[in-house]
Order: sequence, then C-alpha cells, then structure tokens
Amino acid sequence: MEENKINKVLVDNLVTIISNNTAINSYLKLNLNIFLNYYQKMLKNCHILNKFDSIEKLLNNANNLEPDNKICVRENYGGFMNHLYFFLSLTKKSLINKDGQLYKDIEEKFQNYNFFIDIIKKKAKRLFGSGWIWLVSHKNELKIMVFFNEDNPWHKEYFPIIAIDLWEHSYVEKFLSKDDYIDFIFENLNFQFIEEVYQYYLKNNKIFEITKYKLI
Repeated sequence: MEENKINKVLVDNLVTIISNNTAINSYLKLNLNIFLNYYQKMLKNCHILNKFDSIEKLLNNANNLEPDNKICVRENYGGFMNHLYFFLSLTKKSLINKDGQLYKDIEEKFQNYNFFIDIIKKKAKRLFGSGWIWLVSHKNELKIMVFFNEDNPWHKEYFPIIAIDLWEHSYVEKFLSKDDYIDFIFENLNFQFIEEVYQYYLKNNKIFEITKYKLI
C-alpha cells in the first residue's frame, strides 16, 4: 500500500469529511502513522501473523488467533480498515449510478433506494454507543449490518460495500441529527468506487482487498 496515494485521496476529499480536524488527526496521524506502523511491526515480530499478506485476510482470521493477538487485531486493524474504506467511499459530489448493478440490487432487496436509506437511519437511531453501519454482501444477498466499536464485516467474512461511521465524533459537531449526517454521507457517496467493489464480489466471490487498490 502506497501511503502517498492514500494521503492524496484524503486531501482531495477533505470537503466531504465531517471536519478537517477529525480527518487529519484521527485518520492521517492516528490511522496511518500508528496502525500501519503497528501492522508492519506485528508482521515482523509475531510469527502467527506472517502468513497473512493483507489486512483483510488477517481480519478474516482474527477469531483463530491467540487471545492477545485477537483483541489487538480487532481493535487496531479493524479501526484502520473501517476508516480507510469509509474515506475511499466518499467523494466531493455523489453521482448515483442508477444503471449499475448495485443500485438495481438495492432497489430489488429494499423496495427502493430511499427506503433503503430510511432503514439505515432507523438502525442508526437504535445504535447506542460507538460503532458502524455497513451494507454488506453475504452469500449473494445484501444485508444492513450494525457493528459495535471497531468490529467490521471482515471479521464475519462478509463482503463490505457501504460504510457509515457512527462514532459520535464523526457527526456531533457539524450535524443536528444522525439523519442529517446520513443524508450527507449518501449525498457524497463514491458510487464509482463501491460499484467497482460490488462488481468484484459478483465476479470473483471473494474479498476485494482495498489495501491493494490502485487509487490513482
């Protein structure tokens, strides 16, 4: 993974992030500098992790690790991947691809696109504490899933498609409600990226490794 490419995407998309300070401090400084360095350090020093060549595969196998490694992987690498996917799935202005397979499958599964967003809003209101809401694909079926703290679809071997950060610091300073925040996310959703991810799942039936994704 090339750090400078990730940084460029974040800089280009800063206007879509909840606040500039949050983006710079929690993502660039914390996620990249700590999580990536920690990941490399663990690969080097912990024999059991050496067999995994991506963070996605590591998270897929987190439940099979020793207890200390399991907790560390779920919290640190889980947090890194959640934020990485979240940032990549935002853009300056969303252009909904109504001809794309994902949009069609969302309409088929959830009656229509707006009703799909309403379901997410209802689940968000029921979430107490910190966590994430994801649209995932599992056995060729779309599902809306709630994950607490830094748990995520990779832990469950689900295919992640859309991520919404519901940690309080993501929205409380700028938005009056979770509904307003979620509307903002969908107004700035990078359909080109998530459609590419979804098409990969449909074609290959395996995890799309975003840590190897060529951003530019």
